[in-house]
Amino acid sequence: MRGNPLQIEHTGTTVAFIAVVDLARQLLQRRLVSAVQLADVDAALPEWVAALQQQGADRHWLYRTLPEEYLLQLWQLADNLGGPCLGLELGAEVNRAAQGVLAYRVERSDTLGAALEVFAQHIALMNPAERWQIDHSDSTVTLLLHCPEVYPRMARERSVVALQAWASDLCGSELQPLAWFFPWQDGQTQCQWLADYSSADWVRSSGYGLCFAREVLSLQLTSADAYLSAVLDREIQALAKPQHSLNARVLSLLASDLSRFSQAQAVAQQLAMSRASLYRQLKREGFQFRQLLDQQRQQQWRQWRHRVDAISMAERLGFADVSGLYKAQKRWQAAEH
Repeated sequence: MRGNPLQIEHTGTTVAFIAVVDLARQLLQRRLVSAVQLADVDAALPEWVAALQQQGADRHWLYRTLPEEYLLQLWQLADNLGGPCLGLELGAEVNRAAQGVLAYRVERSDTLGAALEVFAQHIALMNPAERWQIDHSDSTVTLLLHCPEVYPRMARERSVVALQAWASDLCGSELQPLAWFFPWQDGQTQCQWLADYSSADWVRSSGYGLCFAREVLSLQLTSADAYLSAVLDREIQALAKPQHSLNARVLSLLASDLSRFSQAQAVAQQLAMSRASLYRQLKREGFQFRQLLDQQRQQQWRQWRHRVDAISMAERLGFADVSGLYKAQKRWQAAEH
């Protein structure tokens, strides 16, 4: 395999290597994307997908990461080309050959309840943008997904259905939720798919999630391994880094849409804070907004400079005009020599 994903980005938000490659595999198998389109995301991505299809996930991939923007680019392609039920269909597919360190650790839990706790606690190992809230009552356990708006609806639908499919696979039997939570307003097609897939009711809500009977938490996992769990917990702890630092959240927004978030005011508004607070908290972490903006612009410029014209590049990078791009290019090119 050529390419080293660890060298692509060190400063912005990253996601699990396997999360990107497996989504690319799913889209390619459904002929929603071509190998050429995957190569536009990363030149080595088609090769990684082929390796996953032929031999499963390489153990060296367990701890690898890729820039979050790769995942967002794939979801943008899927959102443009896929049908209304694509996210649900993708989530229902369990690929045991595609495991990152999070899935590998979760499988070693002794019960489903413990597995869900580990999953929610360490979801940032797969995608820091996701957060799972677990609410317990006397008779139920409800899992609610929180995910930023830069991810399309189908991405969230996939995550919810994938959690049910994955939990069923871990337990070796189909686990039917008591209810699904989706914010569909006109979701007749999705409702029909869900009715065919599951006997559980769909509840219209403001968010995404599902609810199980509380007793599923005590179901035993056949893959439980206390020794491996302890070993992996130590490795995960060593890998752990602050996932909620402001600079990482700012970089995530910039990576998702530079043209929208090139202005500090837009970022501050998205993060529900004042521009002064944004500057102050970034300074406390040792960063400046213009530094993060320039860093993300330079990274995307390197990725796109041979593919788009100057006007398109200026728009993509959030410059007011082409002259601003030319000035920045001179500085970036000088830094390369």
